[in-house]
Amino acid sequence: MNMHGYGFTFPFPIICSHDHSNWPQITRKIGGINVEIYPPFLSGKNARLTADFDINASPSFQRRKIIIGNANLPVGGFRTVPSCWSADFSAQPQQLETNSFQVECYTGSERKADKILSWIIKAGLRNLRRASGQFWIEHPAIYFEGVKKAQYQVLSGKLDHGVWACSTVFSGTKRMCVVDAQKWRNSWISAKEEYDTDALDNLLTAEHQNAGGFLFEATVSCALAIEKSKYNLWSKLLSMGLCSRPEEKSARNDTQKPERYFRDLLPKSSLAPIFSEETLDTVSEVWIARGLVAHGKETHLR
Repeated sequence: MNMHGYGFTFPFPIICSHDHSNWPQITRKIGGINVEIYPPFLSGKNARLTADFDINASPSFQRRKIIIGNANLPVGGFRTVPSCWSADFSAQPQQLETNSFQVECYTGSERKADKILSWIIKAGLRNLRRASGQFWIEHPAIYFEGVKKAQYQVLSGKLDHGVWACSTVFSGTKRMCVVDAQKWRNSWISAKEEYDTDALDNLLTAEHQNAGGFLFEATVSCALAIEKSKYNLWSKLLSMGLCSRPEEKSARNDTQKPERYFRDLLPKSSLAPIFSEETLDTVSEVWIARGLVAHGKETHLR
């Protein structure tokens, strides 16, 4: 049987349960072609984006014929992948980082195989990001590596080999969970060619932007998530007969104090959702921040 195989590696980690190497391959039939997706694995020692730090490469060290032994080069702390939580946030399960996987398309036509790959990789990764809360999936996760710094000193004319180093990294959130065999399988089995961007997509983008230090962009992405949540809520209320079409249209078009549409203006019914005061306060604060950014007053953000 003819087959085209492909290997992929990515500039971001996918944090999986420790048994990922034992997962079975996933088989799908797409357009009459069998497609097999194999378990993820780690290429290299870890999924670093930047080079290993080597202070011995410094020209000043080389000119002075200084060499610091490997035991005194603490590079391990220069990168930290956050720990994910169990579904009920009660424990941090065993986990391993991966950055690669393989796909095989059982066809003799490279054109047909490439056509399948043109969408299934992006769609599968999107589903993995949403299922696990690992918002960096599909993005170069440079914020896990931070800024590297090494310090050394000369005492009485001699180099003190007690070099120390540190790094600033982003630690992630409790919402993240490991990709297990079921999440891996579901993400690829349900992958399709086209998706509409929804509120969860916007929220995950905001988390990535915030981790990278892009606060203004993250604010706008959070505001988009609020708007889409409001649209979906009132569209659902209309379909349930709990509001009129003019009320639904008003909710869709009104951009003033959107928290009203999650509380004050909700229909009085046992079927209407109830949001916590904390959630409503967050909606209000994000919307105020969005207005400041939109009107060039981002320096007022706290």
